[in-house]
Formats: sequence, C-alpha cells, structure tokens
Amino acid sequence: MSNKCVYCGERKGKRECPALGGLICSRCCGEHRGVEIKCPPDCRYFKKHEEFQQSKQAESYRKIWAEENEDILEEQDRKMIEAIGVLETLIYYRYRDDTTLTDKRVIKGLEGLENRFKTIELPGSPSEFADFAYEELKPLIERGKFTEKQLKDATSRLLGIAQTFTDESRRLVQGAVGRIKEDYDLPAEGPENRTEEIESLITTPDQFNQGPT
Repeated sequence: MSNKCVYCGERKGKRECPALGGLICSRCCGEHRGVEIKCPPDCRYFKKHEEFQQSKQAESYRKIWAEENEDILEEQDRKMIEAIGVLETLIYYRYRDDTTLTDKRVIKGLEGLENRFKTIELPGSPSEFADFAYEELKPLIERGKFTEKQLKDATSRLLGIAQTFTDESRRLVQGAVGRIKEDYDLPAEGPENRTEEIESLITTPDQFNQGPT
C-alpha cells in the first residue's frame, strides 16, 4: 500500500485526510486545507488551525472595522452597525456550510450584492454568495427591518473592510467568522430558522461601542 501523499503524490503522507480518504503530507495539508481541499469541520487538523486563525484574525479584523467605520461609531448609527453585522453573519453561515469559502468569493459576492441593491442593476458575473445573501436578506426587507438603501450602504462599507483586510486567501473569512463566533451566540451547525436567528442578533456589539483606539 502506497504511503505517498494523496494530494501531491510526491512526499510521504503522515496525516489522515478525511476529505481525500488517505494520508496527506503536512505541507499539502497546511497549504491547501480549506481552500482546494474541502475539509470537514470535525477534522482535527483543520479545526485546530481554523480556531487558532479565527481567534488571531478576529482582533485585527475588529481594528480595521473600527478604522473604516469611525464615522458611524462616533455618530452611534446603530442601524448601520446592525446592518453590517447582519451581513457578517451571512459570511459565517456560508463558511459553516462550505469550509472552502475564500476571501475572493466573499468579495465577489459583496460586489454582486451591492449591484443587486442599485436602482438600476448592472450586468455582472454570477455569484453564489450574492445569491445566497440576497435570499437571506429579502425577509428582513419585507418585514421592514432594513431598507434596500440601508443594506446597499452596509454592503458597500463591508466591501471596503473586506478589500482592506484580505490577503487574497482566507484572512477575511477567518477574521469575520472569528469575530462573529466571539461576539454572537450562533450555532456551530444544524438546521435553524436563519431569518429569526438573524433578527434576534440585531444589536450593536459592545466591542465597537468605544470606537477605534
């Protein structure tokens, strides 16, 4: 039986990879997990790495968030802060459903979502994240929680944060997911009524009340 890495086929495989069903070398595991390899959330290597990175990046993400949104923090624009938070929870949900979510896909999705909320929607390339987010946001619009204008402005602000924070790999996803996991009480998995859950989380996180330091 070959003990070659199931990903590169060159180096010796030393770690069990449940996603690929064989042994993977530590280099391929480190470079490709959660990007090219769709790791199950319970993989011990993936879980340990993700939890570390999410905790690490969450702090930096909050700092960039505060810098980019100094005006709404000073004005205590609760509605806009809440709207951005709702959009961030959608990144969390998408990541929870698909651990290969990358910064590039999120940014493309935010661009598509921003376009959806324009008075005249311009042609653009399809985005799975934009479609997902729009469908999740529609009930909030219909119930009067937010207007399309508010969500468009919130999307534009989150897009600015995303473009500033990304490392063109997964730093944005890890930072946003880490921030949401630490600041909100969201389930790690399982079916739930996302609309009701998102509505219950419409509140200003204490972490942003003090503004940038």
